[in-house]
Amino acid sequence: MSQNRPAVFRGRHFEDLIIILCVRWYLRYSLSYRDLEERMAERGLSVDHVTIWRWVPRYAPILNQRLRRERRHPNRSWRVDETYLRVAGTWTYLYRAVDCAGDTIDCTLSPQRDLTAAKLFLGLALSGSGGVRPRVVNVDGHPAYARAIAERQQSGELGRRCHCRPSPYLNNIIEQDHRFIKKRIRASRGFRTADGACRTIAGYEAMHVIRKGQIRWLAKGRRGGSGPIHPHSLSECRSTWAPLCADSTPACFRARLTIVEIVDASPSGGNGSGAKLPPFPRIVICPESQSISSKLRRMTSPARTPSLASSSYIA
Repeated sequence: MSQNRPAVFRGRHFEDLIIILCVRWYLRYSLSYRDLEERMAERGLSVDHVTIWRWVPRYAPILNQRLRRERRHPNRSWRVDETYLRVAGTWTYLYRAVDCAGDTIDCTLSPQRDLTAAKLFLGLALSGSGGVRPRVVNVDGHPAYARAIAERQQSGELGRRCHCRPSPYLNNIIEQDHRFIKKRIRASRGFRTADGACRTIAGYEAMHVIRKGQIRWLAKGRRGGSGPIHPHSLSECRSTWAPLCADSTPACFRARLTIVEIVDASPSGGNGSGAKLPPFPRIVICPESQSISSKLRRMTSPARTPSLASSSYIA
């Protein structure tokens, strides 16, 4: 049985979809590890919060890394800013960049807010932008950015016409974008190590990218996990969980991930529209495979989830 699993899940006691569900809920919603332990117990699964704590730093960076290959390219007007957070009792700086449409470009954690950190972050953002070089980089007025951009221009990484534009009010878009990450960091009550912070924040950013519809499989504006999904839309069914469950071969991808698409109701109790949602995940069964694990059958049985209908379309 373990030989048929993707390599990243081999040796794990719980099944792949259980791990993905726990990791996804932790990264997406303001839940603690003990909250997830309680929610899994309500669904008939005994998962210790320490087990989930081990899963998140293990799979969050893998999800972020594999989603990078499937992101849409940003435009050429960038917004760069940094925010602060506490790691092991020390204030550190989280550098982030988005384009003028709000699409995430990259992020990195730095112990200092200086020229070296600005240069390293610009190099990281350029390497992860899919070959797109900005024509303008909007900053909040920090003097290190102007020198970092000038040095990147001298090295040829940035075009000669690219200029640094200090304009705090134009950076409001990234200031607002910080809120999703900071909200999750506050819910996690900080980090003990820098490595754990980098790994977990990478997962936060990956879920934020899915939420904003930056993945090529998702239509622009669709937020992962919200709204009805037709079971015959296989590209959408694979979109959210394909990068983590799939092996390198397309055959393994089709065999393992067309089983189900977990379109969960928000654990916080709503979807923002005022409608009450059931506190259990809803399952869309793809036509290529009708087999679901026994644990998932217990989790989503009609007795537990009255809203799980047998019709061909599940809203």
